Amino acid sequence: MEISAVLKELAGLWRGKLYVVGGAVRDAVLGVPTTDVDLASPLTADEVRALLADTPFKAEPHSLKLGTLGIYKDGEKFEYTAFRTDSYDMRGAHSPSSVSFGSTLEEDALRRDFTVNALYYDIKEEKITDVTGGLKDIGLKLIRTVRAPETVIAEDALRIMRMVRFAASYGFGIDACVMECATAMSSNLTNVAPERIREEFDRILAADAVCGIKSAPRRGLELLTECGAIDYIVPELKEGVGVEQNKHWHRYDVYGHILSTVEHAPSEIRLAALFHDIAKPVLKRETGVTAGHAERGAEIAETRMSALRYPKAKTAEVKELVAAHMFDLKCNESEEALRLFVQEHIGIIDKLCMLKDADWAGGGTREGSNPSADRIRALLSAMRAEGVAFSVRELKVTGEDLKDIEPALRSVALEELKRLTAVNAAARTRSGALAFLEKFKGGS
Repeated sequence: MEISAVLKELAGLWRGKLYVVGGAVRDAVLGVPTTDVDLASPLTADEVRALLADTPFKAEPHSLKLGTLGIYKDGEKFEYTAFRTDSYDMRGAHSPSSVSFGSTLEEDALRRDFTVNALYYDIKEEKITDVTGGLKDIGLKLIRTVRAPETVIAEDALRIMRMVRFAASYGFGIDACVMECATAMSSNLTNVAPERIREEFDRILAADAVCGIKSAPRRGLELLTECGAIDYIVPELKEGVGVEQNKHWHRYDVYGHILSTVEHAPSEIRLAALFHDIAKPVLKRETGVTAGHAERGAEIAETRMSALRYPKAKTAEVKELVAAHMFDLKCNESEEALRLFVQEHIGIIDKLCMLKDADWAGGGTREGSNPSADRIRALLSAMRAEGVAFSVRELKVTGEDLKDIEPALRSVALEELKRLTAVNAAARTRSGALAFLEKFKGGS
């Protein structure tokens, strides 16, 4: 395992053995790059702070209850946790109800989740200690718990999400008993903070970045559906199973199409890809058709993302993308309407074209790029070349030009002028803009 000079220096200061533990060791065995380095040893957090007090290293408490510290030097950061044993209330809450320090390496390993994450690399002796069979399971490409799965999963339901993430990211299988327990206990996710579920869900949607497995996000969603965890994240997803679509445009049912669209989508729009057709099953059930699914899907996206405590800006972006993804689907909107649409949605227009392309590819029946996306890109390029204003700051007027307009009307005037620049060449000139503003003067 490759160890940085800073970490070697830290190990040289240590009293006794210092181990790299968990994911960094797993990734080193797999030959996968990693940036997060977790450390462990028998020393308590207080003992580590005392040890490093007069050294170049800085140690900051993260959670004294859990015995964790951040250790820093020369731009490098390490997360340190003292060997410990944990006790849980067995309702699946992510945090242990109590911890005990003074544990051995073997005891510390058995408090962890999966064998592939319970590997210890002795920095001084340059060797791996494996007491749970993690190296064998890496060779088998298998996710297995360090103890009986019914206990490990009951302790912390977030381990279900982690199980899925590791399986998807590394292309591993899941031990049948582990999957069975995860399925039986998926309802315990209601006892986990939404923010933690969201963090794991985001990492599942970006799982292809770990080993370059293109289908990793899709497989993650399939595993979440299989074990029932999706019921506590986006329950509408599985409603698409068996909901058939027009065979001319769609090779898959709604569920399969959404997964295929996610698989074809760049990472920055995968949430929008997930939600873009999410409302089709409920609308088909209620009305017999899927008309209006974009608008309804945007509402579902807002509801689910808000429940998972996504940032408001991210939720608003996904909502806008989902609501807009059907516009000009058949390339039959007038140029004027499309110009105004592009101007209105300029903040998401590049991502909207990505979504349209992913939706097109996700249908499974067509090659090439989406004609609607191509049309938008070409028109956007033309509008920029023409000098169309996409914000009021780009208008050919100044604050001085507004002084004779009632303050309450100024923003209205500027917004109307901005829209006019999308379809009227004269409004893009200073003289034309000033002529337009004349009608707002005198409060008229």
